[in-house]
Amino acid sequence: MMGRITYIFCALLLLLFNYNYGYNLNEKRLPPPVNDDCSGATTLTVNPTEICAAGSTASFTQATVSTQGTTCTALNSADIWYQFTATSTSHTIALSNFSGSPQPMVIVVYEGDCTALSQLYCSQNNVVNASGLTIGAVYKVRIYFNTVTASTINTFLVCVTTPPPPSNNNQTECLITTNNYDFELPDLVWSNFPTFVNHNVVQGWRTTASDEMIEFWQQPNYENVPAYSGTQFIELNANVVSGVYQDYQTPQATVFNYGFAHRGRQGTDTCQLLAGPPGGPYVNVGAPVSTGNTAWSYNTGTYTVPVGQTVTRFILQSVSSVGGASVGNFLDAISFTADNGIITSNPYYMGCGDIIADLEAAGVGTWSAHTDNPSTVTISDPSANNVQISGFGPSGSYFFDWTTQYCTSTIEISFTGPYPQDPVIPNITYCQNQTAVPIDIPVDQPGYTMIYYLNSNQLPDAPTPDTSVIGTTTYYVLQESDQGCQSPAYPLVVTVNPAVSPVTDFTLPAAVCTSDVSASPTPETGFTTGGIYTAPAGVTIDPDTGVIDLLNSTPGTYDITYTVAEDFENCLIEGSSMATITINDAPLLMPATPLGLCDDASNDGIAEFNLAPAIAEMENGQPNLTATVHLSLTDAQNNINPQSQPLFTNTVPNSQTIYVRFVEDGTTTDCYTIEEVQLMVNPLPTISSPITDYVLCDQTDYMTPDGIEEFDLTSKDLEVTGGNPDYAVSYYETANDAETATNPIVNLTTYANLSNPQMIYVRLENTVTTCYDVFDFDLVVTPLPIYDSAQTDFHECEEVPGQADFDLHSHDSACLLREYHR
Repeated sequence: MMGRITYIFCALLLLLFNYNYGYNLNEKRLPPPVNDDCSGATTLTVNPTEICAAGSTASFTQATVSTQGTTCTALNSADIWYQFTATSTSHTIALSNFSGSPQPMVIVVYEGDCTALSQLYCSQNNVVNASGLTIGAVYKVRIYFNTVTASTINTFLVCVTTPPPPSNNNQTECLITTNNYDFELPDLVWSNFPTFVNHNVVQGWRTTASDEMIEFWQQPNYENVPAYSGTQFIELNANVVSGVYQDYQTPQATVFNYGFAHRGRQGTDTCQLLAGPPGGPYVNVGAPVSTGNTAWSYNTGTYTVPVGQTVTRFILQSVSSVGGASVGNFLDAISFTADNGIITSNPYYMGCGDIIADLEAAGVGTWSAHTDNPSTVTISDPSANNVQISGFGPSGSYFFDWTTQYCTSTIEISFTGPYPQDPVIPNITYCQNQTAVPIDIPVDQPGYTMIYYLNSNQLPDAPTPDTSVIGTTTYYVLQESDQGCQSPAYPLVVTVNPAVSPVTDFTLPAAVCTSDVSASPTPETGFTTGGIYTAPAGVTIDPDTGVIDLLNSTPGTYDITYTVAEDFENCLIEGSSMATITINDAPLLMPATPLGLCDDASNDGIAEFNLAPAIAEMENGQPNLTATVHLSLTDAQNNINPQSQPLFTNTVPNSQTIYVRFVEDGTTTDCYTIEEVQLMVNPLPTISSPITDYVLCDQTDYMTPDGIEEFDLTSKDLEVTGGNPDYAVSYYETANDAETATNPIVNLTTYANLSNPQMIYVRLENTVTTCYDVFDFDLVVTPLPIYDSAQTDFHECEEVPGQADFDLHSHDSACLLREYHR
């Protein structure tokens, strides 16, 4: 009954202060925390120092067991999630300020997102010292009860801090360190008497005592025993004979240095340091330590971790105490450290051509380069103990740090530099007596030097070749870096050639017409290319090819010049030649519009053309031109076989090209222009067979027929055109109208004949060529036959009972009052 009253009282308090937390009196339960699974992880503030100034209070109320991520224990009764963004390569995640019933907690640190978590660290002593982190990366933290059933009302503070590196970057101080080495945590409320603390709320330390209690003392205290370090220490014998221990990750064989302060309480007490893998077997490390109760003793030594012992547990175990099982063996300032510094000799020297540095370090850490190095480099694997560094830039001193959990060691690499690149050596050519310049082979890097040799002797400066003598001279050139590293020497050949005169002679046609379009020079044998053609104003010429554009040049006589400039590279002296050309004017014509005629009834593709309009069109108003007509371009060019004109009958059926040659009257230059004229004889449209008559029955009044009916003339379109899409059909009442395309029948679908029969004229026109022909057919109206209903019965004698043969056609004439005729 008391439990129900308490529960309802708490619920009323929550409602009173508007904290319903999703509470439902019918369900009688609170919702799980927001960080119950990975996707709702609470973000932790990363403290920039080892002081926890900002943390997050954990609550497990209604927490459940998540399915994401692996754990390092078999039990998990409830878990919650956090995340933080790394600001350093090392951070400490710790639990403190516990409230409620002490229970074993586990901290797991993962990298990756919630769908692909990878476990990095797993701790059962309330502290994770995470190293090798990536700055800017987000890491997930899972905290759970290592129990079958948890009391989820417990709370504690979760904090992420940043451990500082040791002072002076001393390589020998790069050590694995001990958590809570002088027992300053938890930060207890002062008491004159010892405080018994369950080890599940202590950072770092665990006890072998069955009651899980560690006895903490503070100074001052009622026995006036001062702490050896700080303000708190512990008594090894709390309630039972026991030991305290701490575990260390030892993935590599390493040497631990240990030290601890020991003191008897009521007399001389004895303890023993043990080491080995969790669960044993354990070995004694050093001799048992016995100390009186008047002063602290500080005891040191070393322990070598065997190969393959990936986790090492150090235990300080009570051996004997004057006060009995629960009294004696004070301990303080317990430390276990291992060297995790750089092993490679420091400084590290790299000679000429050495471009990769091989470094080695102990422990688990991260390599990084100093930001003020001469250049950036490439570190093969920043988290590996054995690493290769490459990609060095300028020569000089480069500094690199190996950063472990709490320390950074530094090594200096003296980089001399690679061998210089092989120099790019172009051979050099001069003409005899040409002015030479000093040889200048560019270096690859600022500060590098080119060194020249002649006849095995090093020259003080870049040499200037002698061009007075024809022949070759061989120098040798090598490149030297600013650190004295040299490339191989390569030959540089300087050749001095004799000077020659260019061949510039060429010819041009003596006279040309503008109608020739262009005129090209003919070069002399051995002609020297690379020169420039020039001409006076009025001539349009290509300076590289010498081709004259006659259409855009002004008629006249001109001197054309070809000049080759002095070219020392090819040992040419300057030279030029000249040729004369006369440009005569030729008639300038307009293109002729193609001529087209419709064929006659023979459809043989032959017709007589009047060329006069086409000739006038080409002359474009120019006077004094004589035109001749030719069947081929060759005849026109040679002015042979002129044809009759202006009336001309094509000699090639259907389509023919003729050529008209124009010459200006009264000139002696014989400049002519030729234009083409396209002649086309278009065939008349045809029908495949005569158009059939259009016959209708006289149905309007079949008893008194008038011979008049309505005809749908469009029904004859397909018969006339044969489906040709280029044909157009129109219908007329007279042949003259059809020929002149006047007065077409417009009511084509309801045309009533004027007489019976009546001839209709059809104009069939090719819409592409406009050629047409006229055809005809008759409209015929035929009267319907009339049946005489006044007929007598038809009798025959039976041949068999009830059956006889009747000739029905014998009564045809008697049945019809009017016979039907087509």
